[in-house]
Amino acid sequence: LRLPTSPLPPLLAPRASPAALLDASAVASVHTSLGDVSSTLAFADQAGNLAGALFPLSLPPYLLFLYFLGYEGNRCPKTAQFGAQFLLLFVVSTVLTGIVTKGTYSSSL
Repeated sequence: LRLPTSPLPPLLAPRASPAALLDASAVASVHTSLGDVSSTLAFADQAGNLAGALFPLSLPPYLLFLYFLGYEGNRCPKTAQFGAQFLLLFVVSTVLTGIVTKGTYSSSL
């Protein structure tokens, strides 16, 4: 059994000092550079994309899936039903949070 003689690479990237995290000019430069990108990727701009157009169309089939999942003849476990319902709640809350964030902060999540 031979062990490698070269030093192992670090597992974590070096962290910034707390003073560097509070540097206002660095934060402002990152915010402005990200602001340009986020305005083109905002939720309100997604209606022109294929994903933005297909999202409302995917809701009725998923609601039918939830309805038939709850049918007692399927004998679906209650935990699986809860998971599918919670997924729908998570998606709706994420979309609503994105809309509020875009309107309030003019930035997307």
